[in-house]
Amino acid sequence: MSLRVHIEEMQHGDIFTTQSVLTFGTRKSVDNMIYRLIAAGQVERLAWGVFRRMHPGGPELEKPSAEEIARIKAESFRRSICACVDIPVNERHAEKLGIKPGHPTFCIHSYTSSFWYNGRRVFLIGRSAKKLQWCSTDIGHVLWRLSEIGRQACDTEIVKDLLRGLNRVPTWAELSRYALLAPAWMWQLIFVVYWSA
Repeated sequence: MSLRVHIEEMQHGDIFTTQSVLTFGTRKSVDNMIYRLIAAGQVERLAWGVFRRMHPGGPELEKPSAEEIARIKAESFRRSICACVDIPVNERHAEKLGIKPGHPTFCIHSYTSSFWYNGRRVFLIGRSAKKLQWCSTDIGHVLWRLSEIGRQACDTEIVKDLLRGLNRVPTWAELSRYALLAPAWMWQLIFVVYWSA
């Protein structure tokens, strides 16, 4: 089956990536075919390397969210993203990357990168697998913020403020589940704060 036939057999609105169709030819031949299908109105370019099948005369479709596009891009390279709200990124790192309020920002188990989507720059912040485990819980967010603040700047007052910001005070058993996921200096601060409260 050729790439043209493969794409023409897709349903209206189906999303695909360049990476997912490279089995049909070289990168250059794939890019050329997609370009021709875009010009013919059969494919819509959503973001760099991400496309959507369009049937001329088909119903109008809503734009996918930035999170959907980020997840599709990540999955095409067998990666996953963390789509938590208010991802902690230290100010110096944010300034270096050009991240400003309103920029969709996600974390990925890979290197840091970005792409433009729907008029905004979307950031994929590279993080270790261990840190990605933090992003799904409130306690994990505390660890993440401490990590971004850094060992030299952290003290017990900062830890107290972050723990107070949680919806409820976690039990020691809940905190202990993160002992192997946090560096020793961070865990020592949490230990001191928790047992001195």
